[in-house]
Amino acid sequence: MSRLSIRAWWSLAVLLALVATLKAAEPKETAAQKKAAAKADLLARFDANGNGRLDPDERKAAASERAKQRKDRKKQAKQAPAQAVPIPPPAANAAGSISPPARGTSQAKLLARFDRNRNGRLDGPEIQAANAAMKNAKKGQAGAAPNRGGKLPDKLDTDGDRRVDPAEAAAARSRK
Repeated sequence: MSRLSIRAWWSLAVLLALVATLKAAEPKETAAQKKAAAKADLLARFDANGNGRLDPDERKAAASERAKQRKDRKKQAKQAPAQAVPIPPPAANAAGSISPPARGTSQAKLLARFDRNRNGRLDGPEIQAANAAMKNAKKGQAGAAPNRGGKLPDKLDTDGDRRVDPAEAAAARSRK
């Protein structure tokens, strides 16, 4: 390399370092400045009489506008189509072929139970079925343990709902 090109590269490097330092030293907008800007925007939009303050009527107008914006955002969120959440593809094994998820993992259990079309991911209806199953499982856990079979729970489950609820457990404790 010639001496000129080395000097040019060093000059460029110094210039870039100087620009980066100046960029980092620029003042950033603080939270107080953001709040003041939002207040000024609010006054500009809703201060009808121009007195620099929001009167009760102006506050109501601002609140109703805010509620309308919130309602519109919720409506847009509901209208957005539910997208399939893909489960990451399984990793390739040493031979290079793709193997299914390891048995016993939660991913493998979810796929085995809810992946009806066996494409290796949960699509929209499959996700809805999984969510519904989780909600039903949570409802069943409200203070009652499921009857997992065996003679002891059958003796405790007096109403035959295949669960031992707190009242049945208390009755069993009092029988001892």
